[in-house]
Amino acid sequence: MHHIYARSTLCLVAFAGLDANYGLRGLKGISAPRAIDQVVLPIANGEAIAWYNDPRATWDSFGQTPVNIGLTYNERGWTYQEFVFAKRRLIFTNGPLRWICPCTIWGEDKVIDLVVDNMANMPFTKWKDRQRPGLASLLTDVASEFNVRYFTFHQDILNAFLGIQNHLHRTFLGGLNHGHPDMFFDISLMWEPEAEISRRGSSRDAPTEPRYLPTWSWMGWHGAFRFLCDDEYECYGPPSNGVVEPVTQWFALQSAVWMDSVRPIASNWHQYKVSAREDASIVPRGWIRHAGLNEEGKFEIGDARFKYPVPVPSLAMPTDPIEQSRLIFAKTTRAYFTARKFDISSQLRDVELCVELYTATGEIAGFMRLHKQWDEDKIITGHKVELAAVVKGWTTELCTLTPHRLEDDVKHPCYFALCIQWEDGIAKRLGTCKVFADVWERNQEPVDLILG
Repeated sequence: MHHIYARSTLCLVAFAGLDANYGLRGLKGISAPRAIDQVVLPIANGEAIAWYNDPRATWDSFGQTPVNIGLTYNERGWTYQEFVFAKRRLIFTNGPLRWICPCTIWGEDKVIDLVVDNMANMPFTKWKDRQRPGLASLLTDVASEFNVRYFTFHQDILNAFLGIQNHLHRTFLGGLNHGHPDMFFDISLMWEPEAEISRRGSSRDAPTEPRYLPTWSWMGWHGAFRFLCDDEYECYGPPSNGVVEPVTQWFALQSAVWMDSVRPIASNWHQYKVSAREDASIVPRGWIRHAGLNEEGKFEIGDARFKYPVPVPSLAMPTDPIEQSRLIFAKTTRAYFTARKFDISSQLRDVELCVELYTATGEIAGFMRLHKQWDEDKIITGHKVELAAVVKGWTTELCTLTPHRLEDDVKHPCYFALCIQWEDGIAKRLGTCKVFADVWERNQEPVDLILG
């Protein structure tokens, strides 16, 4: 699908209306007239000057105002990658036409180019030309913007993202599974919602199987989110979390009988990190090393900087999709804690979606970020919550739970974990957790984890 739109000369965008039958306004003798609310001011010698009577030049004002039920063009999931990959777009609204191409944005009613920054909900497209292998610095913008869109059949989200996912294979070596790059797979599992998100359910009349999307993937939930920004790798924003080392090997499964259908997930970020530390002269293709920026130096690719480089595929490589697996498996550790309401005065982000975690002896263990507000009462009234370790690192967010509360730059060693609940032998994700490393290691036990 992405190849079709990328190779097209021009894409006509039927932006107005609430369904595909609305048509294109303004075709003389064929369709309804356009709503051109123009102001015409006579000037000298019989000439006049005209302008569209709308002070805004935003994407939302191009046509039908979003109604948040998935009917308008920029709410529907299937239209996203059409717009992203098209090189030239002629946009039909109820009023003036818009032209968008890589060089400029024009309005039929404007003499000068429209300001891109004012296009509030226009899909972000520049990532297509950037090889920037970062979760926070690239993939969050693309996937989160896509994930607020709607689908008649929830399970269609994977197919509607495959064009983008296949294109990203030239940035993330090894490809992506349900929107998660293999090379950073365990880190990517620690994605967090920006606000409340809802589970994408099943469609009983769905034309394809499987009907259920994996809870470990952001695709299984509807709403904005962001991947964990690993400050040990990405130079992106103020440091608050860093991933130091993996805790297990992950496998992709095609069935719960995992021995019959297993694929090792090549989450090799730590290998590249160690290689760069041991031999700083290693600079993979496409990267530039900048010495002198600090004692460690930085690696640059395109317009982004990182603390160590990873291999980047050649642009000439084919982008065939890898096998998509709903189930993943790991031999890891788990721990049980009790949950309490969080201090609402805390400066922690999304504190209303967070609960504190305690050991059986009352020792503070860490905190958990939930997906939905109403889950809090269910979690707190339960006897224990079960957590499974994903990666090990540090975070400054645990400062809110310690006497060093105001020292928000203290990097506490921690385990990044998922809160899980078992159902018919398959674990389901409920939220993300950060637990003090020493507390985790005193309370952990081994577990064979199958996440679905």
